[in-house]
Formats: sequence, C-alpha cells, structure tokens
Amino acid sequence: MAARLLGAEVRIIGCVGQDGGGAQIREGLARLGIGVEGLMAVPEAATGTALILVDPDGQNEIGVALGANGRLTVDMASAHEASVAWAEVLLCQLETPLPVRPLGLESAKRHGVTTNPQPRAGPAADR
Repeated sequence: MAARLLGAEVRIIGCVGQDGGGAQIREGLARLGIGVEGLMAVPEAATGTALILVDPDGQNEIGVALGANGRLTVDMASAHEASVAWAEVLLCQLETPLPVRPLGLESAKRHGVTTNPQPRAGPAADR
C-alpha cells in the first residue's frame, strides 16, 4: 500500500481467506488501484493477521498469524509470473511460505527485475 500511495503501480500475489477479512482486504487494495488478480482466496484458512506491540522505548514486536497467506504454493504463485515480469521491483515478505520466495526471486532475475528479498525480521531472524 505504501508504494501505491507514493504513486507506484502495484500488483500483489498472495492469499486471503474466503472470509469477510479477505473480501475487505481485496476491495480496499483494489480501491487504491492495486492489481489484485494475483490475490487468491482459499477456503481452508482464514485471512492472516498481525499484532504489533510497541514498548515505552518505541521498540516493536510483531506477532503474525499467517492464515491463508501460508497456503500460497509455488504453483499458485508461478501462475502469476507475468506480474513479476511486468514489475520494476519485486518485494518479498516473510508472510509467504519459504519455497515461494526463491521462485519469485529467480523469476525476477530472469526478467531483469530489481529485488528486495525480504525485510529484516529482527534478532529472531539471526537464529
């Protein structure tokens, strides 16, 4: 959303649940002009969510329930390779299953797309 609000054209590949939260997210992203063709609804899981806790010093910790986004498969994502080829930059997130990220990064490399493999998750990512 931040990239779109700054004027970039954006497409998303991921999963939401077939629930009210999933419908609300899809509608909200589409209303902002984000391409949601790659945002698939899956029946076997609820839409994921995150809880951000901030301590008095401003440090935060994020608890994530992947939900439907944890159901994204390599086959599902590869069906949207055209969106990767279209992109100038591919951003990957930690909320998708590990096998999907290399697929996206390899596709981006083939198409000359700049990547940001994943945001740093903090000290736990170093373990």
